[in-house]
Amino acid sequence: MLDTNGIFLEYYSRSTSELLFSPSYFIGKDVREVLPPHITSQLFEIVNKLLNGEILHGSFEYELSINNKMLAFDASVTCFEMNENETAILVSIRDITKTVEDRNLLAEVMSSSSDGLMVAHAIRNDEDEIIDFRWRLANEAALAISGRTAEEVIGNRMLEVSEYSIRYGLFDKYKKLIETNQPFEQELEVQIAHQNLWVHINAYKLNDGFVVRFRDITREKIQSLEAQSNLLKQKLFIAQAPTAIAMLDNRMNYIACSAKWQSDYGLEGKNIIGKNHYIIFPEIGSEWKHIHQQCLQGKVRKSDRDSFKRLDGTMQWLRWEVRPWYELDGSIGGLLMFTEDITEQEHSREKLADLNLELQEANEQKNRLFSVLAHDLRGPFSGIYTMLDIIKTDYQNIEKSDLYDLIQHIHENAGNMQELLDDLLLWSKEQMGNSTFKASAMPIEEPVNQVIKSLNAIMEKKDITLAVDLEKADLYFDEGAFKVLVRNFITNAVKFSNPSSQVEIIGRIMGNKYSFHVIDHGIGMSEFTLKKLLQEETIESHWGTAGEKGSGIGLSICRSYIKKGNGKLDIDSKEGEGTTVSVQIPLA
Repeated sequence: MLDTNGIFLEYYSRSTSELLFSPSYFIGKDVREVLPPHITSQLFEIVNKLLNGEILHGSFEYELSINNKMLAFDASVTCFEMNENETAILVSIRDITKTVEDRNLLAEVMSSSSDGLMVAHAIRNDEDEIIDFRWRLANEAALAISGRTAEEVIGNRMLEVSEYSIRYGLFDKYKKLIETNQPFEQELEVQIAHQNLWVHINAYKLNDGFVVRFRDITREKIQSLEAQSNLLKQKLFIAQAPTAIAMLDNRMNYIACSAKWQSDYGLEGKNIIGKNHYIIFPEIGSEWKHIHQQCLQGKVRKSDRDSFKRLDGTMQWLRWEVRPWYELDGSIGGLLMFTEDITEQEHSREKLADLNLELQEANEQKNRLFSVLAHDLRGPFSGIYTMLDIIKTDYQNIEKSDLYDLIQHIHENAGNMQELLDDLLLWSKEQMGNSTFKASAMPIEEPVNQVIKSLNAIMEKKDITLAVDLEKADLYFDEGAFKVLVRNFITNAVKFSNPSSQVEIIGRIMGNKYSFHVIDHGIGMSEFTLKKLLQEETIESHWGTAGEKGSGIGLSICRSYIKKGNGKLDIDSKEGEGTTVSVQIPLA
């Protein structure tokens, strides 16, 4: 009961199916807050007509979802005067869901004349038990499927004219349909006029009976069986194929795969049939998924070389093709994937490319080295030849002091050549892989002291002093190689230091590494020169502060030793301020 403004005054119900809340919930609420607009608009249209005297009674039907179920209702609306100043609206609601369903079903039955349709009514005994059904209606299609005439069916009992009702349990299912109002469907293979037919049955309750629809699905069933047979043959072929093949449905679930597919992707012993491709391979990204969707739309995609990053981080290289497979009706049933694991070939190709690059770099380095040697060897040889020629041609007239100076120059040039040839010998051994680098535990102090002692002469010549501050430790390195590093670093520091300056040698333990530094305060390097020097392929000589000449090979040798010993080289330099050469070496 509502007032004329649509406010609930009273609410009564005989069935909880019509309620979402208790009756007290509605009292005092506006009906427009409780019911959706498609109901209240019809209600107020009738109310307005009642209040204007246009009608004495009105009604309308509506549907409403209650507890996730769509129900149909009939609303009857009248108005009456509660007193001389107040009018109330009485709305009576009746659940007509079943009536609407029956009505819709009949409409469907009437419009489905291409299928076989039959209507039956229950026959009950005195205890109200169903003992049979009487056929009330059968259209031409139904009679054709049953192989009987209208006279043989209509008006007669089911159990008398339909032997299949008992054989296939239909009679009991029809009885259950009447009791539960639950429609059912079933496929049957029957023999009519010596022909085997497949029939699809749908049955619905209709009052105290039912309507049943028959559809001849023989052709579809034969096609389905053929498709299943073909699919089975394809699955057997794929399973026994020597290559990696997988067959998936249009939801990317596995139908079949070859043993090679499982071995290539580490799936041996796992049953993946029926499982989703993206669950088996969770690492598959959006690019692959896009390719799959394209193929499910009829396209063929392939690649001769593609990478596939696995879940464990490893990279797998594939040659692949993905194409759709088709059902008998021409629709796309899913995908066929053909793949070939070319990871080993790719690794071989990469190794070959790396070797070619190394060979190219080695060849370029060799050319640069020969260029340096051609220049650096020519100088000392030319000097020695010139001074010897002077001595030879004018020996009798050369003062003893001048002769000594000439011999001293010859000695220095010969020493430079000796140093260059020693570096060249070490470099050639490294390039040919003939060097013997054997790391072992070695104390830091003794090798450094030995190298310093051997370099005293060149330091005294430029009045260079050494400041040595080494933290005692045992290194894990080749001792001979370490001496080469120290000799090269100190020699270069002296070479590029100004006369009467200091070179520092510092060593500290840093975690599991030993940090060894040689620091000079000489001419340093520009940013461009330093960047060029740090390039591994660089072999370039530079003049020292006293005209000393080097080959540039030493740094290349040092790099090779440091790499073999799992060390790390770093050079820091500023033009006009000096250079710091640092190397990190593992501790023993």
